[in-house]
Amino acid sequence: MDNSTRLSFPYVMEAQAQKHVTVNETIRSLDALVHLSVSSRTVSEEPEEPAQGEGYILPSGKTGESWSGLADDVIAVWQDNAWREYPAIEGITAYVADEGRHIVWDGSEWGAFGSEEAARFGINTGPDDTNRLAVKTDAVLFSHDDVTPGTGDMRQSINKASASDTASLVFQTGASGRVEIGLTGSDDLTIRVSADGETFVDAILIDHETGEVSFPNSTGIGGPSAPAWVPAGASFAISAEEAAVWTEATGPISNLLSPEDAEFSAGSNPLILLDTGKPAAAATGAPRRSYDVAEGAWGYVIEAETPALPNGAPTPPALLGLDLTFDFVVDTVLGSDGNTGVPAAPLATLSELSSRLGSLATSASVNVRIKQGDYVDDPLLVYSIDTNTITLVFEPGTTLRSTFTGVGSTQAFDMTDGTVILYGNGLHIRDWQGLDEIASDDFQSSSNGLAVHGSGDLTVHDVKVSNCGDGLTAHADGRLEAYRCWVEDCHKYAAVHVNDSTSYHEDCTFIGGEGHGGEDVRAPAGIIGGFEGSLGGHEFFRCRILPSPSGAVNDVGGGAIAVFDQCQFGTLTDYVKLTAAEVTDSFVHFYAQMNTFEGVMTRCYGKGSVRLRQGASAVPVFENCVFTGPAAGVSTSFLFANYDPGGFSELTIDDCIFTGYTKAIDLDESFSVGYWQASGSAITSSTFFGNTSDLGTAGAAEVGTTITDPLYTDPSLGSHSASLDMADYAAGSGTDGFASGAAVTTGPAQSPADDVWSYEDLSALGLLDGQTVRFTATDDSVTNVILSGGSLTIPPGAWKEIYGPA
Repeated sequence: MDNSTRLSFPYVMEAQAQKHVTVNETIRSLDALVHLSVSSRTVSEEPEEPAQGEGYILPSGKTGESWSGLADDVIAVWQDNAWREYPAIEGITAYVADEGRHIVWDGSEWGAFGSEEAARFGINTGPDDTNRLAVKTDAVLFSHDDVTPGTGDMRQSINKASASDTASLVFQTGASGRVEIGLTGSDDLTIRVSADGETFVDAILIDHETGEVSFPNSTGIGGPSAPAWVPAGASFAISAEEAAVWTEATGPISNLLSPEDAEFSAGSNPLILLDTGKPAAAATGAPRRSYDVAEGAWGYVIEAETPALPNGAPTPPALLGLDLTFDFVVDTVLGSDGNTGVPAAPLATLSELSSRLGSLATSASVNVRIKQGDYVDDPLLVYSIDTNTITLVFEPGTTLRSTFTGVGSTQAFDMTDGTVILYGNGLHIRDWQGLDEIASDDFQSSSNGLAVHGSGDLTVHDVKVSNCGDGLTAHADGRLEAYRCWVEDCHKYAAVHVNDSTSYHEDCTFIGGEGHGGEDVRAPAGIIGGFEGSLGGHEFFRCRILPSPSGAVNDVGGGAIAVFDQCQFGTLTDYVKLTAAEVTDSFVHFYAQMNTFEGVMTRCYGKGSVRLRQGASAVPVFENCVFTGPAAGVSTSFLFANYDPGGFSELTIDDCIFTGYTKAIDLDESFSVGYWQASGSAITSSTFFGNTSDLGTAGAAEVGTTITDPLYTDPSLGSHSASLDMADYAAGSGTDGFASGAAVTTGPAQSPADDVWSYEDLSALGLLDGQTVRFTATDDSVTNVILSGGSLTIPPGAWKEIYGPA
């Protein structure tokens, strides 16, 4: 064989003369083909003065003395003042200079190398049959084309075959999906989430035809609705079906309310009102029974027989803990403190029970049943139980109260170590208070209803505490968890947690007290306070924090910030004063002063006012909130300063809605704008509508605000004045109409006689359903109307402003 198989290089033959000729020929070929680079593959006219080594891939239709005799698609290289032809072999690659890319010969034509024609491609990792393009890198950049150049746009397309298929992006943790965004089984945009990568739950849906946004697993925009509760003295009826599907987890009796009278099975299915423990009278022949709820009462429905349950609902449980096997029993009627305390020989007092529990061996687990009764001046003090776990179960109708009125401290329940689980089943702790030695009208701080000290761990279910020094309290390294508890009329705080304690509260109600009068500087009392330790160490979930029934102003906060989620602060008519709180998805009717307020409000709704002062060390933040008016009786503004405090503390307001204020942001005092600007405070991307004045005389530039033209509001927003439901505070995008702030003078030429405008008349002017129209008469009186049909009477000569996008 004289030549090599693939590239046809000549071999040096045995005894060949002038071997250098053959070797040089091979070197010349290698120089042309190794790291092959050509100038072009589209030049068809043979160059007149090529440079040594200059190469081309010859196209069809080529011309020239030498090129015209060469084959198409071969490689022509100018070497030693002549064009040398090199046929392409399958798999050879070449860099084409005028295209800036590599190409490859596949045996029949030149094509792109490693491009869209490749079946698979991987960068830093291997592709597979499913992931035919695989990239493993810390970042990927897709940029507009500034080389060709392009249009300046950059658009990535993800295409699917049909509406029922999926085109989406999946975000993973450890190769397990957590969020999917895209067209998942339809043409609507869907955002789905997953806890395990297997089951996905739709969070947000956007209709591809209407643009309507829905939240399939939320009861209101931005989160769940505020909890509903039955008011004192309300009358209601319970159906047998509602009673059957009720479970312990649903909480207060309000969950059994029916909007109308409904049948309830008569006979031996009583409703127990847990503040009295007395069963309601059974109906006699009537298919319906209604009950009056005493103030602060809760209830459980106890079914004597278990009916068939609809939709596979669980069986109603017995009262908590009563099905346990008990080691000790306390019975004020049949017991004696000389007994052993076992069920057959119960103890008579809680004080004796305290002594027995303190003498247990370590690592014991003990269940105790406290029979129904009125325990007077008989505290339960669980001290020195070390690593023991004590479960205390109170029968319904039990009261733990004190008659002590002297100087000193009193405790209804206290513990210092170990673990206690307390099932109150409506236990009422009341009147535990003591006078301080300094002032006879000052209640001792250590007088508590339920307390944990030391390293104790206390979990409490279904207890009512009233008229005590402090209601629920945790100290030192203690841990307190409270479920469905009700605390009211305490002289210091309904709940106070200090030192390095931690706490969690769920479905609880805390009502401020009146204080106890006299010269007490703390009257009226606070609702929740203390909160030493770290942020997040004290949590409140679905709780109500309410002012005293008289409407006295009660404080919430103090110390480190506590975390509140889906709670209710204040009522529709009375506010609470906030100092330190991180609040999310909650109804708020609040007042705060900037020298003490350190908190964050996210997705909250209701009413509020903030007094601008100097002193807060943290930067308060309000974001994604809807405020529909000021704190009752405090101000007519959301932000205001009614005296010169020497400066303002910084705060941030972002993406909030303000309506129903006389002057939403009041910086009209001579000192206000300067203090505001110096503080670094900011109002961004927020919406103002339906206010007599949004910013007063100070303009957006002076206040440094970014104010979005108001959205057209959902007509349901009009019901917020009588609602605790987040859904009634929603705002929608509406549709375009008149330009924002357009002014039109009314009169016979533009409206019917007597200035009565029909819905059709207003629609003809470009006004549409959902738009808020502000009519200002010649006497400066203002009427805000959300257009939803019907007729509107406008005073003669009045003019209107239409709020909404142009």
